[in-house]
Amino acid sequence: MRPIKVEVHDFMSWAGSHVIDFEDKSVVVLIGDTGAGKSSILDSILFVLYGETRVQNDLDAVIRRGAKSTTVAMLFDVGARRFRCERTRANAGTRRSVASLVELVDGQERAFGAQSVNGVTQSITDLVGLDLHTFLATVYMRQGDSSRFTADMTPAQRREMLASVLSLDIYENVHKVARERLRAAELAQAGAVRAVESIKQQLAELDFNIDVEDLENSERDLTRARQDILQNVSKHEHAWRAVHELSLATARLQEHASALVSLGDRIDNTVRKYDARKLATMERYVREAEKKRADYERESAALQVAHSRLQEQSAQASAQIAHAKQQIAQYEEALSKLKDGDGFCDVCGSPLDAQSVEHSRKHIQDNIASMSAQSASASAQADFLQSAVKDIQRRKALRDTENEESERRAQQVKQVMQDLQQVQAVRDAEHANIQAARHFDHFANGIDWQVASGEGNATSKLADIDAQLWDIQHQLSAAETVRQRGTELSAKLAEYEQEVTQSALKVSSWNLIAQAAHPGGVAMELFTNYVGVLAESCNQVAAQLDLDMSIHLEVEHTTKQPQVKIRVIAGDDPEARDYSSFSGGERFQIDLIVRLGMSNLLVEQSTTPIGLLVIDEGYDTLDPDRMDHVLGLLQRVSEHFGLVLTISHNPEVWEQLNANIMSIVKDSNGSRQLS
Repeated sequence: MRPIKVEVHDFMSWAGSHVIDFEDKSVVVLIGDTGAGKSSILDSILFVLYGETRVQNDLDAVIRRGAKSTTVAMLFDVGARRFRCERTRANAGTRRSVASLVELVDGQERAFGAQSVNGVTQSITDLVGLDLHTFLATVYMRQGDSSRFTADMTPAQRREMLASVLSLDIYENVHKVARERLRAAELAQAGAVRAVESIKQQLAELDFNIDVEDLENSERDLTRARQDILQNVSKHEHAWRAVHELSLATARLQEHASALVSLGDRIDNTVRKYDARKLATMERYVREAEKKRADYERESAALQVAHSRLQEQSAQASAQIAHAKQQIAQYEEALSKLKDGDGFCDVCGSPLDAQSVEHSRKHIQDNIASMSAQSASASAQADFLQSAVKDIQRRKALRDTENEESERRAQQVKQVMQDLQQVQAVRDAEHANIQAARHFDHFANGIDWQVASGEGNATSKLADIDAQLWDIQHQLSAAETVRQRGTELSAKLAEYEQEVTQSALKVSSWNLIAQAAHPGGVAMELFTNYVGVLAESCNQVAAQLDLDMSIHLEVEHTTKQPQVKIRVIAGDDPEARDYSSFSGGERFQIDLIVRLGMSNLLVEQSTTPIGLLVIDEGYDTLDPDRMDHVLGLLQRVSEHFGLVLTISHNPEVWEQLNANIMSIVKDSNGSRQLS
């Protein structure tokens, strides 16, 4: 990964937007006063790649004071491919961190990987081939952080970082998967073994001792006997049919006889209800009813005549009343005219005098009084006649009701007498049949017994043979079921025995893989060899720097995971000393040796060029001779890294590195790069 261009906006001490261009530059030295913002450029690279800065656990510190957010974008190459990564951090809001990564193909941007904070970090790790901790421990030496690998990391952390470089986690994953597959294979093997034992037990419990041949012979004999009985029945079919028809006739006769007996019993019960005295009483009642009916008819005729006469008289009275009312109305009209003074003679039509009017008025009033009396008399007579008509109607209705009741009862008595006569006739006619039916009942029962006995004999034999055949067929079916079950179990037994064999092979294979991928197996061998190669690379750097030092990286196997300790032999000292026992300048030299050794090894082993080496100061701890060696080595390794980016206040460093100088200044408006 080689940076081409970095764009920052309100990042740390850099206010506004700025572009730092590294294109066509192999070695760049950042110079400027303390606090000018040089290290902020290095931090911007770390931030845009991994989302981290020097300030741990406080990403808001990268936002320039007074700004709401900061954004860093970097254009970089990985081999022949070019990418652009961008991260934004806001001090408020629901999405405070945003990241994106695109690849530039033919001038077009194409999203690369997941477009999220963690997704971009993982994509960068995959592209560069280094995670954050390995990046900081190898190619990125921050100010005051040169001893990250040599002193700040524990032996276990060193092992974890080196294992990451070697991708030993692949072996750990293989070991984990192999252990899981091994357990699954062992479970499958145990299950198959249990299945084999279970099937063997089931086979042992099956009854294969059934004599099928003997059962089949018995089945044939019984079938033959059944056919013989059916043939005999067929030969006597006519006789059986006659017996059957006789049986049916017997049944019909039994039914008729039973009906006759029942009829005789009903006749006897009916006759017993009536004796001679009751019959005489009934006959007398009928005669009296007929006499009463004759009297009723005569009285009814008389009432009808009286009713007609009264109706005529009532009509005449009503006519008289109507005539009287009409006369009264005429008289009242004439009287009304006289009262109004408009009286005239009925003969000549001349007006009447007062005396004549008074005489006429009195004459009219007398006529009105006479006609009113006649009308009242006629009304009284009409009311009397209407009352008489209603009385005759009531008497006639009463006589009609009495006559109907008498007629109904007479009809009932006549019906009873007719029934008795019919019963007596039936009794006389069926007496002989009833007696014959009672005698025939015993004979019919005898015929039923003979028919039932003849049919029952053959039916009984057939039923016995059928029962035996069913039992034999049931046994044969059971034997066939046992045979089929045995065949199925034998097939399953072969399958499970094969599965046992295959499971055993899988158990053996996965066990070998698990042992090989065990942390103490191939991975440990690779790790130990790599540590030795790393120590050799570090000592080659020490020799190039003409340092009288020998780096020893020791692998200890005191725990489940190996640990890496660093010991150094300096000068004529015959024994290796611990890193912490050296002076500050000596430790910086050791730090630089280890980092350059690791970087060289990464460059040699990586399929993707590292492309960047960052050193943030530290040269002041070197004496002139050592500085010359270090700067010369940096000049040579820049050919492998593509870009060496360093910070120094020493002009000698600028001159000897033959570097591109970037001068950084800071004023009230923030940091900026001098053109």
